Amino acid sequence: MPRLDQCTTVDEVWGKLLNGIEYLFQFQTIRYSKWMLLYTYIFDYCTNNLSHNAELYEKLKNYLRNYLEDLCQSSTNLLDRDLLEFYMNQWKKYCVSCKILHGIFSYFNRHYIRRELDFGNPDISEIYSMAMKIWQQILSQLFYTKITRYCLNLIKAERNHQKIDTEIISNVIQTYVISHINQHKSTSDNNSQILDAYQEYFENQFFQDTQEFYRLQTITYLQHHSVIDYLLKIPEYFNEEIRRITAYLHPSSIKNLEKKLDEVLIHDQLTVIHAEAKKIDT
Repeated sequence: MPRLDQCTTVDEVWGKLLNGIEYLFQFQTIRYSKWMLLYTYIFDYCTNNLSHNAELYEKLKNYLRNYLEDLCQSSTNLLDRDLLEFYMNQWKKYCVSCKILHGIFSYFNRHYIRRELDFGNPDISEIYSMAMKIWQQILSQLFYTKITRYCLNLIKAERNHQKIDTEIISNVIQTYVISHINQHKSTSDNNSQILDAYQEYFENQFFQDTQEFYRLQTITYLQHHSVIDYLLKIPEYFNEEIRRITAYLHPSSIKNLEKKLDEVLIHDQLTVIHAEAKKIDT
Protein backbone atom coordinates (compact mmCIF):
# COMPACT_ATOMS: atom_id res chain seq x y z
CA MET A 1 0.00 0.00 0.00
CA PRO A 2 1.33 3.45 -0.85
CA ARG A 3 1.79 5.97 1.97
CA LEU A 4 -1.01 8.56 2.30
CA ASP A 5 1.33 11.43 1.36
CA GLN A 6 2.88 9.67 -1.61
CA CYS A 7 2.67 11.53 -4.93
CA THR A 8 1.18 9.50 -7.75
CA THR A 9 1.21 12.03 -10.62
CA VAL A 10 3.86 14.32 -12.02
CA ASP A 11 1.79 17.38 -11.11
CA GLU A 12 1.52 16.21 -7.53
CA VAL A 13 5.23 15.60 -7.08
CA TRP A 14 6.11 18.84 -8.86
CA GLY A 15 3.75 20.71 -6.55
CA LYS A 16 5.64 19.23 -3.59
CA LEU A 17 9.04 20.05 -5.10
CA LEU A 18 8.36 23.53 -6.43
CA ASN A 19 8.36 25.37 -3.13
CA GLY A 20 11.70 23.84 -2.16
CA ILE A 21 13.25 24.54 -5.58
CA GLU A 22 12.08 28.15 -5.51
CA TYR A 23 13.53 28.51 -2.02
CA LEU A 24 16.80 27.06 -3.30
CA PHE A 25 17.01 29.54 -6.18
CA GLN A 26 16.31 32.41 -3.84
CA PHE A 27 19.71 31.36 -2.47
CA GLN A 28 18.42 30.51 0.98
CA THR A 29 20.14 27.93 3.15
CA ILE A 30 18.26 24.66 2.88
CA ARG A 31 18.17 22.49 5.99
CA TYR A 32 19.07 18.82 5.74
CA SER A 33 15.55 17.80 6.83
CA LYS A 34 14.10 19.81 3.92
CA TRP A 35 16.70 18.38 1.53
CA MET A 36 15.82 14.86 2.63
CA LEU A 37 12.10 15.50 2.27
CA LEU A 38 12.55 16.68 -1.33
CA TYR A 39 14.81 13.70 -2.07
CA THR A 40 12.17 11.35 -0.67
CA TYR A 41 9.41 12.84 -2.81
CA ILE A 42 11.53 12.13 -5.89
CA PHE A 43 12.55 8.67 -4.71
CA ASP A 44 8.95 7.63 -4.04
CA TYR A 45 7.73 9.02 -7.33
CA CYS A 46 10.49 7.45 -9.42
CA THR A 47 10.04 3.99 -7.89
CA ASN A 48 6.32 3.98 -8.65
CA ASN A 49 5.95 6.00 -11.87
CA LEU A 50 8.73 4.94 -14.22
CA SER A 51 6.86 5.91 -17.36
CA HIS A 52 6.43 9.56 -16.33
CA ASN A 53 9.96 10.48 -15.30
CA ALA A 54 10.51 12.33 -18.57
CA GLU A 55 7.69 14.72 -17.65
CA LEU A 56 9.36 15.56 -14.34
CA TYR A 57 12.64 16.19 -16.17
CA GLU A 58 10.91 18.59 -18.57
CA LYS A 59 9.20 20.46 -15.74
CA LEU A 60 12.56 21.06 -14.09
CA LYS A 61 14.10 22.21 -17.38
CA ASN A 62 11.23 24.63 -17.95
CA TYR A 63 11.59 26.01 -14.44
CA LEU A 64 15.31 26.71 -14.98
CA ARG A 65 14.65 28.29 -18.37
CA ASN A 66 12.01 30.60 -16.92
CA TYR A 67 14.21 31.48 -13.97
CA LEU A 68 17.13 32.43 -16.22
CA GLU A 69 14.95 34.34 -18.68
CA ASP A 70 13.64 36.44 -15.78
CA LEU A 71 17.25 36.94 -14.66
CA CYS A 72 18.17 38.28 -18.09
CA GLN A 73 15.25 40.70 -18.04
CA SER A 74 16.48 42.15 -14.75
CA SER A 75 19.87 43.05 -16.23
CA THR A 76 19.02 44.65 -19.57
CA ASN A 77 20.29 48.10 -18.52
CA LEU A 78 23.67 46.96 -17.20
CA LEU A 79 26.90 47.63 -19.13
CA ASP A 80 30.61 46.79 -18.96
CA ARG A 81 31.91 46.18 -15.44
CA ASP A 82 28.43 46.33 -13.87
CA LEU A 83 27.19 43.70 -16.30
CA LEU A 84 30.22 41.52 -15.68
CA GLU A 85 29.88 41.72 -11.90
CA PHE A 86 26.18 40.89 -12.12
CA TYR A 87 26.90 37.96 -14.41
CA MET A 88 29.64 36.49 -12.22
CA ASN A 89 27.65 36.97 -9.00
CA GLN A 90 24.63 35.23 -10.48
CA TRP A 91 26.82 32.47 -11.97
CA LYS A 92 28.38 31.62 -8.62
CA LYS A 93 25.03 31.49 -6.83
CA TYR A 94 23.44 29.50 -9.66
CA CYS A 95 26.23 26.91 -9.54
CA VAL A 96 25.82 26.43 -5.79
CA SER A 97 22.05 26.03 -6.10
CA CYS A 98 22.41 23.61 -9.02
CA LYS A 99 24.87 21.43 -7.12
CA ILE A 100 22.37 21.15 -4.26
CA LEU A 101 19.60 20.46 -6.78
CA HIS A 102 21.77 17.76 -8.33
CA GLY A 103 22.05 16.09 -4.95
CA ILE A 104 18.31 16.26 -4.35
CA PHE A 105 17.78 14.56 -7.71
CA SER A 106 20.61 12.04 -7.16
CA TYR A 107 18.29 9.01 -7.26
CA PHE A 108 16.72 10.41 -10.41
CA ASN A 109 20.24 10.79 -11.89
CA ARG A 110 21.34 7.27 -10.97
CA HIS A 111 18.32 5.49 -12.33
CA TYR A 112 16.16 7.32 -14.87
CA ILE A 113 18.85 9.53 -16.43
CA ARG A 114 21.55 6.89 -16.42
CA ARG A 115 19.18 4.46 -18.12
CA GLU A 116 18.33 7.04 -20.78
CA LEU A 117 22.02 7.74 -21.38
CA ASP A 118 22.74 4.03 -21.65
CA PHE A 119 20.00 3.82 -24.28
CA GLY A 120 21.75 6.59 -26.22
CA ASN A 121 19.24 9.40 -25.62
CA PRO A 122 21.08 12.51 -26.91
CA ASP A 123 18.62 14.97 -25.37
CA ILE A 124 19.23 14.22 -21.72
CA SER A 125 21.95 14.99 -19.17
CA GLU A 126 22.38 14.65 -15.45
CA ILE A 127 20.70 17.47 -13.57
CA TYR A 128 23.77 19.65 -12.95
CA SER A 129 24.96 19.27 -16.54
CA MET A 130 21.49 20.06 -17.85
CA ALA A 131 21.36 23.19 -15.70
CA MET A 132 24.74 24.34 -17.04
CA LYS A 133 23.61 23.86 -20.62
CA ILE A 134 20.47 25.88 -20.00
CA TRP A 135 22.59 28.65 -18.48
CA GLN A 136 24.62 28.77 -21.67
CA GLN A 137 21.60 28.61 -23.98
CA ILE A 138 19.73 31.42 -22.24
CA LEU A 139 22.51 33.75 -21.17
CA SER A 140 24.60 33.47 -24.32
CA GLN A 141 22.00 35.52 -26.17
CA LEU A 142 22.33 38.53 -23.88
CA PHE A 143 25.64 38.30 -22.05
CA TYR A 144 28.38 36.47 -23.91
CA THR A 145 29.15 38.90 -26.72
CA LYS A 146 29.28 41.88 -24.34
CA ILE A 147 31.29 40.06 -21.68
CA THR A 148 33.75 38.65 -24.19
CA ARG A 149 34.34 42.12 -25.64
CA TYR A 150 34.95 43.51 -22.15
CA CYS A 151 37.51 40.78 -21.45
CA LEU A 152 39.23 41.26 -24.80
CA ASN A 153 39.52 44.99 -24.10
CA LEU A 154 41.25 44.11 -20.84
CA ILE A 155 43.67 41.84 -22.70
CA LYS A 156 44.41 44.63 -25.18
CA ALA A 157 45.13 46.95 -22.27
CA GLU A 158 47.55 44.42 -20.81
CA ARG A 159 49.30 44.09 -24.17
CA ASN A 160 49.75 47.85 -24.04
CA HIS A 161 51.49 47.47 -20.67
CA GLN A 162 48.56 48.40 -18.44
CA LYS A 163 47.93 46.44 -15.26
CA ILE A 164 44.65 44.51 -15.23
CA ASP A 165 42.80 42.12 -12.95
CA THR A 166 43.37 38.85 -14.82
CA GLU A 167 41.22 36.92 -12.34
CA ILE A 168 38.16 38.54 -13.91
CA ILE A 169 38.99 36.99 -17.26
CA SER A 170 39.89 33.63 -15.74
CA ASN A 171 36.52 33.49 -13.99
CA VAL A 172 34.64 34.32 -17.17
CA ILE A 173 36.51 31.64 -19.11
CA GLN A 174 35.51 29.10 -16.47
CA THR A 175 31.84 29.86 -17.10
CA TYR A 176 32.34 29.24 -20.83
CA VAL A 177 34.24 26.00 -20.35
CA ILE A 178 32.06 24.34 -17.75
CA SER A 179 28.79 24.76 -19.60
CA HIS A 180 28.87 21.46 -21.51
CA ILE A 181 29.61 18.66 -19.07
CA ASN A 182 28.08 15.20 -19.41
CA GLN A 183 29.53 12.77 -16.92
CA HIS A 184 28.52 9.67 -18.86
CA LYS A 185 30.42 10.48 -22.06
CA SER A 186 33.94 9.35 -22.78
CA THR A 187 36.74 11.70 -21.80
CA SER A 188 37.50 12.73 -25.39
CA ASP A 189 33.84 13.46 -26.20
CA ASN A 190 33.43 15.29 -22.93
CA ASN A 191 36.42 17.54 -23.60
CA SER A 192 35.12 18.31 -27.07
CA GLN A 193 31.78 19.40 -25.66
CA ILE A 194 33.29 21.45 -22.88
CA LEU A 195 35.22 23.57 -25.38
CA ASP A 196 32.34 24.32 -27.74
CA ALA A 197 31.12 27.39 -25.84
CA TYR A 198 34.66 28.62 -25.18
CA GLN A 199 35.61 28.36 -28.84
CA GLU A 200 32.41 29.92 -30.15
CA TYR A 201 32.03 32.80 -27.73
CA PHE A 202 35.63 33.63 -26.82
CA GLU A 203 38.46 31.87 -28.62
CA ASN A 204 37.56 32.82 -32.19
CA GLN A 205 37.30 36.51 -31.34
CA PHE A 206 40.44 36.29 -29.20
CA PHE A 207 42.44 34.94 -32.17
CA GLN A 208 41.06 37.65 -34.43
CA ASP A 209 41.98 40.39 -31.96
CA THR A 210 45.41 38.88 -31.41
CA GLN A 211 46.24 38.87 -35.09
CA GLU A 212 44.95 42.40 -35.52
CA PHE A 213 47.06 43.62 -32.59
CA TYR A 214 50.28 42.02 -33.82
CA ARG A 215 49.69 43.06 -37.39
CA LEU A 216 49.72 46.68 -36.24
CA GLN A 217 52.50 45.98 -33.77
CA THR A 218 54.69 44.58 -36.54
CA ILE A 219 54.17 47.58 -38.79
CA THR A 220 55.07 49.96 -35.97
CA TYR A 221 58.09 47.96 -34.83
CA LEU A 222 59.60 47.65 -38.30
CA GLN A 223 59.27 51.40 -38.80
CA HIS A 224 61.69 52.00 -35.92
CA HIS A 225 63.85 48.86 -35.79
CA SER A 226 65.84 46.63 -38.10
CA VAL A 227 64.59 43.33 -39.46
CA ILE A 228 67.23 41.56 -37.37
CA ASP A 229 65.84 43.21 -34.23
CA TYR A 230 62.34 42.19 -35.34
CA LEU A 231 63.37 38.55 -35.74
CA LEU A 232 64.79 38.63 -32.21
CA LYS A 233 61.52 40.15 -30.97
CA ILE A 234 59.28 37.41 -32.37
CA PRO A 235 60.05 34.84 -29.62
CA GLU A 236 59.12 37.47 -27.03
CA TYR A 237 55.72 37.90 -28.65
CA PHE A 238 55.17 34.14 -28.69
CA ASN A 239 56.23 33.77 -25.07
CA GLU A 240 54.01 36.61 -23.91
CA GLU A 241 50.91 35.18 -25.55
CA ILE A 242 51.57 31.62 -24.38
CA ARG A 243 52.06 32.96 -20.86
CA ARG A 244 48.74 34.75 -21.14
CA ILE A 245 46.88 31.62 -22.16
CA THR A 246 48.55 29.54 -19.48
CA ALA A 247 47.83 32.13 -16.78
CA TYR A 248 44.16 32.89 -17.31
CA LEU A 249 42.70 31.51 -20.54
CA HIS A 250 42.46 27.85 -21.60
CA PRO A 251 45.50 25.72 -22.52
CA SER A 252 43.68 24.18 -25.48
CA SER A 253 44.21 27.48 -27.30
CA ILE A 254 48.01 27.31 -27.35
CA LYS A 255 48.43 25.22 -30.50
CA ASN A 256 46.09 27.30 -32.62
CA LEU A 257 47.47 30.52 -31.16
CA GLU A 258 50.97 29.57 -32.30
CA LYS A 259 49.61 29.05 -35.82
CA LYS A 260 47.89 32.44 -35.78
CA LEU A 261 51.03 34.17 -34.54
CA ASP A 262 53.19 32.36 -37.06
CA GLU A 263 50.90 33.59 -39.82
CA VAL A 264 50.96 37.26 -38.85
CA LEU A 265 54.49 37.57 -37.45
CA ILE A 266 56.41 35.41 -39.92
CA HIS A 267 54.41 34.36 -42.96
CA ASP A 268 53.02 37.86 -43.63
CA GLN A 269 56.52 39.34 -43.29
CA LEU A 270 58.39 36.89 -45.50
CA THR A 271 58.98 39.47 -48.23
CA VAL A 272 60.68 41.83 -45.78
CA ILE A 273 62.64 39.00 -44.17
CA HIS A 274 63.84 37.65 -47.54
CA ALA A 275 64.89 41.13 -48.63
CA GLU A 276 66.98 41.51 -45.49
CA ALA A 277 68.52 38.08 -46.01
CA LYS A 278 69.63 39.08 -49.52
CA LYS A 279 71.32 42.19 -48.14
CA ILE A 280 73.24 40.06 -45.68
CA ASP A 281 74.32 37.62 -48.41
CA THR A 282 75.66 40.37 -50.68
